[in-house]
Amino acid sequence: MCCECELQQPGWREAVRLAVMRPIPSLPMVTTRLAMCTVSHISHVRMWTPSDLVVFHDSPFASWMNRLVREQPKHPLAQQRDEPDAFMQMLGKKGTIGEIAAMNKLFVSLGLSIVDLSDAPGKSPQDKAAATREAMRQQPDVIYQAPLASGEFYGIADFLVRTDLLGGGGAAAGGGPATYTVWDAKLTRSPRPQQVVQLCCYAEMLEEMQGVYPESVALILGGADARVMSFRLADHQAHYRALRQRFLTFHSKFDASAEPPGLPTRGAPAGNWRELADGMLMGRDDLRLVARLSQRQAVLLQASGVNTATQLATLPPKTSVGGIDPAALGRLQRQAALQLVYRSAPEKPPPMSLLPWAYGTGLALLPPPSKTDLFFDLEGFPLAYRAKPTTARREALSDFIRDGEEESQIDEAERGREYLWGAATRQGGAGVVGWAEKEGFEEGPSFERDGEFVAWWAHTPEGEKRALEGIVDWVWFYL
Repeated sequence: MCCECELQQPGWREAVRLAVMRPIPSLPMVTTRLAMCTVSHISHVRMWTPSDLVVFHDSPFASWMNRLVREQPKHPLAQQRDEPDAFMQMLGKKGTIGEIAAMNKLFVSLGLSIVDLSDAPGKSPQDKAAATREAMRQQPDVIYQAPLASGEFYGIADFLVRTDLLGGGGAAAGGGPATYTVWDAKLTRSPRPQQVVQLCCYAEMLEEMQGVYPESVALILGGADARVMSFRLADHQAHYRALRQRFLTFHSKFDASAEPPGLPTRGAPAGNWRELADGMLMGRDDLRLVARLSQRQAVLLQASGVNTATQLATLPPKTSVGGIDPAALGRLQRQAALQLVYRSAPEKPPPMSLLPWAYGTGLALLPPPSKTDLFFDLEGFPLAYRAKPTTARREALSDFIRDGEEESQIDEAERGREYLWGAATRQGGAGVVGWAEKEGFEEGPSFERDGEFVAWWAHTPEGEKRALEGIVDWVWFYL
């Protein structure tokens, strides 16, 4: 058995959990540590995880290579994985801290009973999943770090939550056994398709274990901010099942002796195999090295006998390719030629060529210079988030939930911070000084000027409002 353990430093997750989490009622602890692996081989049966599906969703090439390195770690290609990304490792640890903080905010604060299976006993995924079945028989409100297994899939759900706590009834509400749904904690501020794919996979495994398919699942977004967004599984089930089938079909054809399929372009995701993918593209002199060349254009070029970037760069003048506009082909040829020059001498600055001036395109769309021109720029930070304060007392878990399909209606104050609003004029300091003196503005923490520009700093939603008002007043004065 060859497993790649997700926890690189044994004990750090437990240390974080104990450091952050307050005492939880009804919290039976087990003694054997659980090491969550991305793929397991138990009794010669391969088991995939929801994370494996996400990797395939983003990059079939990376999915193939991840399997190759697990099954044949001494394979020459397996030695070419990218170095561990320190930033991603840091995010992983922050994710665990946010997970525990969210548990305190959502569950502990309401006095809900919680069973912690982060150290579920057992060597096989099936053994670990048995601990979840036993916990469900006890019918706690929440099960934390719940191992799930079904068919070829295995994973650990962040939280299983009793459905009767969510305002939708459930078997337990009528006196029957409790049923559960899946909640997954993420650091991101808004939901992503891959996260819903993971939830669908967890829900499918949960259905086999409890005999009931959840109607909805939820993401806990923003780490400690703990914004809960619910998703109806019926809206995403078809996409998930099609992806799952493509994934299983793809890996049914796995051959370690073959070249990895699905080689991504430089702009496409490649997982932990970016350098390998780029090296393979360069080794092939692949057409997809050419910037702004589409997949359709690559197919048409290959059908015409143009199979490499060098062949495209050296196309004779007035060559035609069926299906590609001559002007577009000319642009691609010139782009390929420029890149070929750089590849031959990468130590030199990249070459460039000026495009011919064309009326009504590019920079020619700008109006003629004017003494009243204004130059305005915003600087923002999308992760600067503070949940809007609420005066309503949250007495039930359902009070935290919002419909994930209505994400587009979230208040803009929850989408980051435009923290610097700056402007300048063609007249330099004249417009700046005159306005500041008229309005009585003095430099301070939220406003500054240096004779050339004006700038407002905004660290809160209220600061953004003041900055907007200031810039509008200034523009009105200047014009």
